[in-house]
Amino acid sequence: MGYLKMKTLLERTSTRFRLVIMVAQRARQLTSSSNPMGSKMENDKAIDQALHEIEDGKIEYKELKKIK
Repeated sequence: MGYLKMKTLLERTSTRFRLVIMVAQRARQLTSSSNPMGSKMENDKAIDQALHEIEDGKIEYKELKKIK
């Protein structure tokens, strides 16, 4: 895995905690046979691939509105 800039990753989300949730959910999707959105490197693990997809802007976090 290449060096990922934390600043770039945090620009995609509002907090580090949301970033962790996004990476974990996408990594689970990738390990359960979901196709990667980008070119997958042979040595990349699911977490690495998820981080790269977030860094490239292929995955976004959208907050749902609360229903009262």
